[in-house]
Amino acid sequence: MLFDIEKDLFLLKELKLNPKQLCLLKMLIPDPRLTDRQNQSRLYRQNDMMKAAKMTPTHNDLADLICREIVLADGKIGSHFKFAEMEINPKYMKHLSLKISGAPTQLFDAYPEWFTIQHKRFNAKDGGPVDFALDYLRGIDGDMEEHKRVLDDLSWAIKNNEVNSGIMKFVKTKRWMAIRELRNNLSSKTFSDVNLG
Repeated sequence: MLFDIEKDLFLLKELKLNPKQLCLLKMLIPDPRLTDRQNQSRLYRQNDMMKAAKMTPTHNDLADLICREIVLADGKIGSHFKFAEMEINPKYMKHLSLKISGAPTQLFDAYPEWFTIQHKRFNAKDGGPVDFALDYLRGIDGDMEEHKRVLDDLSWAIKNNEVNSGIMKFVKTKRWMAIRELRNNLSSKTFSDVNLG
């Protein structure tokens, strides 16, 4: 994810990093718009770019991150290390990842607190923006215009009692698509029922 220079300087000082370590950590943060496989490809592509810029972290750089438990590594660090065996310690993600804001937070704020099925009330907010951000951003393909359409579909569903799942299922199943189809079918039926003239 992108950071501004002030954030980078803060991270260098706060976490006692050198620029190569900072680059590595930023590479390890998954892009929420990409699948796991695409994120792996991105990592290796960025690693090649770091090599070309002579910014590859040394084994001492990596050992330091592992010793301080900023990076968790599954395997032994030998002459080669694999990105698949490394992850950022969740304890440090608050420093390194941008706060989940924008689309996932707006969806969460717009979602109702409760939904009712057969006169029984259920908690509709069964997860927070952090829990579904990756799935949601993938679901809308990072398209903010689609996000606006989702919010419009959700608003219609709330007014018409069509919210029938928690937000986690809503995101995972892309429920907005079914709501949109229902809206289109109802609006075309309503229009065809109207006699003009």
